[in-house]
Amino acid sequence: MKAICRLLGACLASLVLYFAVFGFLLHKPLTLGEVTSLLAVKRHYAASIRGPKLVIFAGSNARFSHRCETIARLISVPCANFGTGRGIGFDYLVSALKPVLHPGDIVYMPWEYDWYLDDKAEVMSGPDAPEMFYRDKRELLGLGVERTFRAAFSFTLPFAVSALAEMGLDAGGFHPRFGLQNLTPEGDETGNTPEKAKVYASYVATAKADMPSAAELSKPTYIKSLMVDFFAWARRHGVVVVGGLQTAPDDLPVTQDRIDALRQFYEQNGQRFLVLDNHSQYPRSCFYDTLAHLNEPCQIRHSTKLAAAIAPFFHRGAPAKGLETVSSKR
Repeated sequence: MKAICRLLGACLASLVLYFAVFGFLLHKPLTLGEVTSLLAVKRHYAASIRGPKLVIFAGSNARFSHRCETIARLISVPCANFGTGRGIGFDYLVSALKPVLHPGDIVYMPWEYDWYLDDKAEVMSGPDAPEMFYRDKRELLGLGVERTFRAAFSFTLPFAVSALAEMGLDAGGFHPRFGLQNLTPEGDETGNTPEKAKVYASYVATAKADMPSAAELSKPTYIKSLMVDFFAWARRHGVVVVGGLQTAPDDLPVTQDRIDALRQFYEQNGQRFLVLDNHSQYPRSCFYDTLAHLNEPCQIRHSTKLAAAIAPFFHRGAPAKGLETVSSKR
């Protein structure tokens, strides 16, 4: 009996040590720390806006390829860029977004194509999971028991090693190439200039991207179930969601059947869908460091086009629900 008690005591002590280390000591300030910092800044700006506003909500293609600064100036409506990074849990992002939304707001979602395919494990085990466990435990608990347990037991020895390295670099004053210092007040990424893009030009010119098929984009997924819940919440609170296409190179097959699959998903759940005449596609020379991130001139070019398309939604006689196309040229 004493042996069993000692064994149980040792197990309990190891759990306490594990939770103490990863819950209060080790973290990744240079990579994962950006998640909560970005959300805090973007949430604060969106909350400061009084009256109807536009919120651009997606992953890094929202952050890099969309310029709320430009859109707000062109349509005379405040705009908040809520773009962060691909793979962060949709439930976590929405929990940060909902409190800053009010009746009359429009949420434009140029969601990344492959993000629509995420299953439960991918949603619950993204880069936000360990960061919430370290920095935002109350928010994590609010997302449910399963989410909390998955985050709590997501740590590994390689994570600990890389966390120690990042903490050392952070203490030494090292800063990542992207961070809060690059953001406009509206939350747009800046500094992604064509000159800086030259170092990535070879990669961007030759990179291949897997484009989900129309059948894949049509199938039910766990993340889609979360999105449907958000759409219903938005309807109840007088918020309009407008789906859109992510920015992508013009040699990718953004075909009509793929567009229709996404359009039907939004429309069948009571929301709208917006398609620019160029399908949000640009030459590869427009892209910065990935096939989803535009450089600054093309970011502004795309945002100018989007502004013309989204402006009618803020006025009476807004376009009817469905596939909206802007007639402006590329």
